[in-house]
Amino acid sequence: MTKEHYEMGLYIVDLYEIVLQILMFIWLWEIIAPIRQGKKKWSVFICLFSVNLASFLWKGHPVWLRHLLFVLAVLSCYMAVSGEYKGLKKGLKHNLNTLVTPVFIILLFYNLNALSFLMQLGSYQPIERLLLTDIDTGRGMEDIVQYYHQVTIGVFIQGIVYTFFFVTMVAILSRLVKRPLQMNGQDMIFLSVLNIVGRMFALMIVDIVVVPGTQEMFYLFEMRTEMAWKIPCVALLLFAGEVSAIYIYQRYHALLQEREQHFMEKQQVHAMKERMEEVEHFYDSICRMKHEMRNHLTNVKGLAVNGSFQEMEQYVEKMDKSLNEFGLELQTGNAVTDVIINDRKKQADRQKAVFQAEFAYPKDAGFDAYDIGIILSNLLQNALEACESVKGDEAFITLIGKRKKRFFWIEVVNSFCGKPEFDSITGLPVSTKEEHALHGIGLSNVKYVAEKYMGDLEIQIENNEFHVMVLLQENRKGIHIL
Repeated sequence: MTKEHYEMGLYIVDLYEIVLQILMFIWLWEIIAPIRQGKKKWSVFICLFSVNLASFLWKGHPVWLRHLLFVLAVLSCYMAVSGEYKGLKKGLKHNLNTLVTPVFIILLFYNLNALSFLMQLGSYQPIERLLLTDIDTGRGMEDIVQYYHQVTIGVFIQGIVYTFFFVTMVAILSRLVKRPLQMNGQDMIFLSVLNIVGRMFALMIVDIVVVPGTQEMFYLFEMRTEMAWKIPCVALLLFAGEVSAIYIYQRYHALLQEREQHFMEKQQVHAMKERMEEVEHFYDSICRMKHEMRNHLTNVKGLAVNGSFQEMEQYVEKMDKSLNEFGLELQTGNAVTDVIINDRKKQADRQKAVFQAEFAYPKDAGFDAYDIGIILSNLLQNALEACESVKGDEAFITLIGKRKKRFFWIEVVNSFCGKPEFDSITGLPVSTKEEHALHGIGLSNVKYVAEKYMGDLEIQIENNEFHVMVLLQENRKGIHIL
């Protein structure tokens, strides 16, 4: 086997590793932030493979340029697949938060690639010594041919060993990561420190493995044979550190979700108590009015017998005003939503905020009235709190609830002052209340109910108007939704 055969084998292995690396990158992408649509997944694969293949065939270009093209291709594909390119006008902060996940995937990929190379580099040394035993390239042409034959075999073995370590590490991560990772900039930095260290360590080892001297080459594994096992061990420890960091991160966020769920349930119980108190107050008022009605009728009858018709008319007017206090001005078609909306309207009237409602409860849509009550209670309460900071007669709240085909659309629009901050993970506004531990729980409840009915929550801000839109899918078959 000649030198040309060796170079051909090296070329084939390099081309194979490009395909392998793209497959591993897509796998990592699926672990961290799954691509829901199969067509988009293939589009990403083709795009990244084309960029890397073009860089591979483009001889003479600097290595950093190949990496730069790959990174730009990944960021572009991520924004296209996730639809984030539509939000480029949302500001620099939003765009940076959007790039957190793909940047972490890139750093993780380069780290695993580097660690796989280091493990393969150290593990291959005893195999190389075995392949090149009793071969002296200075003896003759036959030994040179035998040398290239053994070295070519070694190149393919290196590719197999590299593949084994790379696939094994990604497979371990796939078992470890139970759900897509949602992170902000701080989380990404925490998880990426060891990724950067691993990459830098690999580059350092590459620089010192073979060092040209004045009279001879310095080959690290010949001068320091113990490095053949030390380097893979360090690489394994770096991988174990990264796995531990991801595991700790997942456990931490699981605890946060449990805490948030606890607060959510606590607030739901609190909201239920409020509704019960409102209904009890309304019921007690009706009972009192019913008890007093007999006295009122006796008085009216006495005025009629005495012919005091003018006094009787004035008395009836007072009775009418008293009865209006117990009436429901806004009728929605459901007792629960009637009480909630009318109660919020009275609060808005006390705050001198204009309250308008066009809400019709969908009776045959399969919704639980309690769930709709959670949405209305939280959205309207947030709107009332926002209107407290609005000066003058500009405070307003508009509620809309309509059916659109098989969906129920709930929208609350209210005036507000200031510039709300949004949580980079949940995408929900951060509350300005003193109880920071409970921030965003109200809207989290709303989002939870929306997802329960295969719907979603969307927030828009336009000209000091806060728009919250909730879309629910009808459940006409009456299937219990968990």
